[in-house]
Amino acid sequence: MVHKIVYPILLFIISILVALIMYLVDRDSQNDFYHLRLSGESLHWKPNDQIETNPKSTFSGKGKLYFKSETGDNTTQFYYFSMRAIINNEETPLHGQIVSGPEYFQNGVKIGSIEGPSVITKSGAPITFKNTDEIYAVIQWEENGGRNPQ
Repeated sequence: MVHKIVYPILLFIISILVALIMYLVDRDSQNDFYHLRLSGESLHWKPNDQIETNPKSTFSGKGKLYFKSETGDNTTQFYYFSMRAIINNEETPLHGQIVSGPEYFQNGVKIGSIEGPSVITKSGAPITFKNTDEIYAVIQWEENGGRNPQ
């Protein structure tokens, strides 16, 4: 008589546990892969870049930086390029480059690339673009004439 009650209850509990395990495995294997092509233009610069991210790794780079000189001289003595994001109201650097010495920008300059573990939030969770409010570039430079516009 006890078996008629225990077996159905045991079968019900096992079914609930299997369903819960399947839900948790499926939730953890969710694919949050993003590929962004970023480009913009200002009075002096035209950057383009790429960002690829998933919960385990982030790649940024393969882009070029173009200098738009007012004088026709496409050479700078120094430049600093940084791709940044505002994630959960905090500024986070994604990729950057500093070059000192003459750099000729006639056909653009490759801005390099970086790959590593995914950027994480303060709680330890990997970021997604759902967390990202803004992505932008910061460029500082010095032209041949010694001016340092920003």
